[in-house]
Amino acid sequence: MVNYIALIEHHPSSYPRVEEYRSGTNGIRQASVEATGLAAFALIFHPTHLGSFDFRCEGLSELRASPAWQVHFEQLAGPTKAFQSLRIGSSLYLPRLKGRAWIATDSYAILQIETDMVSPIPQIDLQLEHQVIVYAPVEFKEGHVRLWLPESTALYIAHRGHRYKRVHSFSHFQLLSVDAIIKVPTASNDSF
Repeated sequence: MVNYIALIEHHPSSYPRVEEYRSGTNGIRQASVEATGLAAFALIFHPTHLGSFDFRCEGLSELRASPAWQVHFEQLAGPTKAFQSLRIGSSLYLPRLKGRAWIATDSYAILQIETDMVSPIPQIDLQLEHQVIVYAPVEFKEGHVRLWLPESTALYIAHRGHRYKRVHSFSHFQLLSVDAIIKVPTASNDSF
């Protein structure tokens, strides 16, 4: 079992900042491939990214016996449009994403997102990165809050002639909320 924490910091004037932390052990050797960024993928639909993706509604479909709008998305080219980055050593790569999302017709909650790279990254021999994230409602008694959070993820990678698969299931959710007020000191004539 691994503890996973997603810290989402809201900035009123910009994009939310997302950080991930993992601790614990599952008895398996440390993975050479790790799925990161899971908490951020639903933010593809954040207003700050509207100009970075081409969105097309493909129509009404059904997912797990629920009616859903099927939406195709593809990231536009250009470094200012980057949504995801891969750091290998001191090099940074910006893969473009494409995929589909299934959005509930009644609540507009994201039910599932599937992503792929638009094209391979030959410099690092990364041929495939496919991810499936399934979301489900989580009820928190504190504050009577209901959030749609990742229930499970599956990541498939083809890198340097090897294929990797990482599957994660999420449970035992806890909601922590912190409000902070930052006071900026004013200039005064007092000397220290």
